[in-house]
Amino acid sequence: MSHRSVQARLERAGFTLAVLLCAALAWPLRHYVTDDTFIHLQYARHVAHGEGFVFNPGERVYGSTSPLWVLLLAGANALGVDGLAACKLLGALGLFASLLLWSRLVRRTLGSPWLRMLSTLAWAGHAWMLRWSLSGMETPLAVALVLGGLLAFTATEPWGEHPALAGVLWALAAL
Repeated sequence: MSHRSVQARLERAGFTLAVLLCAALAWPLRHYVTDDTFIHLQYARHVAHGEGFVFNPGERVYGSTSPLWVLLLAGANALGVDGLAACKLLGALGLFASLLLWSRLVRRTLGSPWLRMLSTLAWAGHAWMLRWSLSGMETPLAVALVLGGLLAFTATEPWGEHPALAGVLWALAAL
């Protein structure tokens, strides 16, 4: 068996373990919701029903810290998806997308397959990422967008030669 195939098998095994670890650690947090989630849901409900980007119809007060998240939730709401379910699903997708993006980023930037595997496992067990991923907040989406930007930024050598995609992803993360 070639050295490359052993490295590839090691990385695949590490990624599989990371996904399992992440799922196992996230499972107990599946019912955790923070109060700010309900602020996003209120805005999303009003956007979906054509009442504008407002907390209370008729009161034009800006109070959402994440307009992109509100718009995604509003889209789900307009399709008839329960807002809290949409938050949890989008958070889980963001969590696993960030794990995948992290593993691709370290494959590109770290030389040792063991170090790549261990760093992906460490990312999968990151307590704060896990906590916020199923809370209904925008954190996992923002993290995935930042990691996507880093992956785009490191896509060529010298790094940053084509910064447009990285800039777009980072701009979306700011929203």
